Amino acid sequence: MSQVWTIPEIDPAVTSPAVDIQKMLDGLNALKTVFSGAALPTTNLVGGMLALETTNNLYWRRDAANTKWMIYASADAVSVVAKAAAYTVLLGDHGKTFSCAGTFALDFTAAATLTDGWWCNVRNDGAGNITLDPNLAELIDGAATVVLLPGQSCLVKCDGAGLITVGKPSSEFAAGTRMTFQQTTAPTGWTKDTTAALNDSIMRIVTGAVVGGGSTAFSTFNGQTATAAYTLTTSNIPAHAHGVTDAGHNHSQNSHAHTTVAGASVQVDLSSGGGTTYSVPLYSAGSGTSGTTATNNSAATGISTNNAGGGASHSHGITTAIKYNDFIIASKN
Repeated sequence: MSQVWTIPEIDPAVTSPAVDIQKMLDGLNALKTVFSGAALPTTNLVGGMLALETTNNLYWRRDAANTKWMIYASADAVSVVAKAAAYTVLLGDHGKTFSCAGTFALDFTAAATLTDGWWCNVRNDGAGNITLDPNLAELIDGAATVVLLPGQSCLVKCDGAGLITVGKPSSEFAAGTRMTFQQTTAPTGWTKDTTAALNDSIMRIVTGAVVGGGSTAFSTFNGQTATAAYTLTTSNIPAHAHGVTDAGHNHSQNSHAHTTVAGASVQVDLSSGGGTTYSVPLYSAGSGTSGTTATNNSAATGISTNNAGGGASHSHGITTAIKYNDFIIASKN
C-alpha cells in the first residue's frame, strides 16, 4: 500500500498563524523524512510522493523501509516497441513491451543499473527464436540465457542482482527430442533432419537399441512389378516324364543256306517186259542235324522325345505397391 504525504491546509479562519506555520513545518519535516536516504537523481517532485527522472523518463518512489528509490512507472508515451534485430534493453525501457520478430538476442543492461523493481514484457511474434541474454556473467532464471520460442511471451523482472522471467511457458519436450511429423517443414521450435540416409526409408518399431539398416530405397521396392529373372537348372526341375514319338522300323536279315544229307537211290528195271527201264531215287530220313544262321542288320529306331520347353529365364508377377504417407523427422531446438 502506498502512503501519500501531503502538507496540511492552512486556514486562517480556524487556526492562528503560529499554529498554521507549525503545521507547515511539521509537513515539511515529514516530507524530509520520507525523501531522505540515498541521493535522488535530478528530479521534479510530484504530489510530494513521486519523483520524475527525466533522463530515462521514469517515475521513482521510496521503498517501504525508506532506504532507497525504486522505479514506480514509465513516463514514456510509447509502451509497445517492435524489434527485428539485436537490441540492448536499457533502464528507460522499464514497463515497455517488446514485440520481437526474427532470430536475435535481447541483451540486458547490468542488473545493478536496472535496479530492483525494474521489469519489461517480451513477446516473440515471429517465426524465429528470441534469446534473452543478461549482462556478462549474470543469470536469468538461474541460466546463462533463456530462449523464447515463436508465440511465447514473458515478463522479465530485475532484483538488482539478476533477472527472472514470469509467465514463460515451460517446454513440453527437452532439447534434442526427436519426433516424426506429417508435414513438409518442421514445426516452430523444431529442426528438420535432412540426413540423406533417412530419405525414402520406412520406419520400424523396435524394443531394443535404435539402429538403421538396408540399402534398397522404399520407392524402388514399392515400384517392383515382377521378381528377378531366373533360369532353372536340372536340380530345380521336379521329377517328370516326357512323351515319345515312335515312327516304327524294320530289321533286314543276311542271306543264309541249309546243308542236307543225300538219300539212297534204287533202280527198277522193267525191261524184261520189253518196256522202258526207270531209275527211281528212294529217299530216306537223313541222320544228323543242320543249323540255320541268321543275322539282323542294325537299324535306327526313329524314336524321339518331344521338346516341352524353350530354356529361357522367367520371372514371377508381384504387387508391392503398399499404401503409404510421408513423414519427416525433426529434433527439438
